[in-house]
Amino acid sequence: MCWGLNDFGQSTPPTGAFTSISAGDTHTCGLRSNGAAVCWGDDEYGQSTPPTGTFTSIIAGYWHTCGLRANGAAACWGANHEGQSTPPTGAFTSIIAGEEHTCGLRANGAAVCWGRNSEAQSTTRPGAFTSISAGRRHTCGLRANGAAVCWGAGWHYQATPPTGTFTSIIAGYWHTCGLRANGAAVCWGDDEYGQSTPPTGTFGVSTTATPTLTPTNTPTPTATSVSDTSEPAPTLTPTATTTRDDSGAPIPTRTATRVSTPEGADGRMSRLEGKVDEHQEQLGTLRQLIESMQALIAALTNRLAALDGGSSAATPTHTPTPTNTPVTGLEPTPTSTTIPTATPTRASASTLAPGCIRSISLGWLTGAWNADCLSD
Repeated sequence: MCWGLNDFGQSTPPTGAFTSISAGDTHTCGLRSNGAAVCWGDDEYGQSTPPTGTFTSIIAGYWHTCGLRANGAAACWGANHEGQSTPPTGAFTSIIAGEEHTCGLRANGAAVCWGRNSEAQSTTRPGAFTSISAGRRHTCGLRANGAAVCWGAGWHYQATPPTGTFTSIIAGYWHTCGLRANGAAVCWGDDEYGQSTPPTGTFGVSTTATPTLTPTNTPTPTATSVSDTSEPAPTLTPTATTTRDDSGAPIPTRTATRVSTPEGADGRMSRLEGKVDEHQEQLGTLRQLIESMQALIAALTNRLAALDGGSSAATPTHTPTPTNTPVTGLEPTPTSTTIPTATPTRASASTLAPGCIRSISLGWLTGAWNADCLSD
């Protein structure tokens, strides 16, 4: 089931069952139980047209999609202007797609990324990782000891994780979040919309009573014997348990807090650069619009100049017409009437209204001006 924006049909999944699902920017993909990939929504770059064959996992990026075959080979489709849909050869154990870059983990835990690298988001760190996540222009991974490591764009400190250990991590657009061992959520990075201020409580950790087996010495009833032996039968006794860490120590409930990092001169500069980068696309579109408007203004100016020049050249001087001489193109003029002498004031092209050229030509012949087209 999907919900939310549906301008490309990305929230209208096909019928049938899926074993997993992943949402991109304006498209969505899922895996059937037989491993077939199915995508729906925007398909401008082919991101919703998966190849044939089966997959064990699938992940939707911004305008591209990737999946892993049973042999670990990565296959990607969709937008590839930054090389994000051209995975390297070899097998992967997991794969993740960002906006314009993609990353995967090898069997030895080594991280491999490909695609856009403008902010070093595809320049991985050495060493092994247990999991990896790709955001818009940053990437984060978890070490075996639970430490978080991030690289790439850090204008909002989304690539500056707090100390301590995590059990899972996920990178968003300009922020990142992770889960502590006690289930507390911790987020860092941009918090303009509160995305880095998680609610209190725990996530992904069960604190309900767990039934445990406790042996008793109660003889087994003969009439309703479960077994024919005289061995004591175990019975289930619910016992409340407390969430504990790997060492067996109880884990206290902790409140998720947003990590704040002091901002120095370098940090302010980084944030400024980030804001500039965020609006580059909008500025590019604005420049194109300005250029189109300038071209339109130039064309109109040339047209008005041509009209102005044509009217100047065609300005005649009217003189009285002899009473016995007809005007070409008009009915013969009665002997008692003469065409008056007209010395009109030619209006500049800028005062001409659209569709007035015919009226100006007739005015030269009849000695009368169209008041809607020329100014006095």
